[in-house]
Amino acid sequence: MRIFQGIDVGGEYGEAMLIAVEYAPVCRRGFYGSWPQVGDLAGLLLGTVVFGLVSLLPNEQFLDRGWRVAFLVSIVLFGIGMYIQLQRF
Repeated sequence: MRIFQGIDVGGEYGEAMLIAVEYAPVCRRGFYGSWPQVGDLAGLLLGTVVFGLVSLLPNEQFLDRGWRVAFLVSIVLFGIGMYIQLQRF
C-alpha cells in the first residue's frame, strides 16, 4: 500500500503544483507554488501525530480497536479531498 501511496502522491503533487502556479497572481507564483509541498508534509505530520496518540493506548486496546482510529480519521480527510477535487470540474 505504501508503494501505491507514493505513486498517488507523486501524481497529485505535479497536478497540484501546476494548478497552484497557473492560477496564482504573477507576483505570488512562488508562494502559491510552495503550498502543495507544505500540504504533503502536513499530511505526514498529521499521520504521525494521530498514530502517536493512538499508540499511547494500552497494548490490548490498541490491538483490539485502537489502530482503527487512524483509518477512521483518514476517511474524513478523504471526503474533504474528494470534495476539493470535484469542485474543480
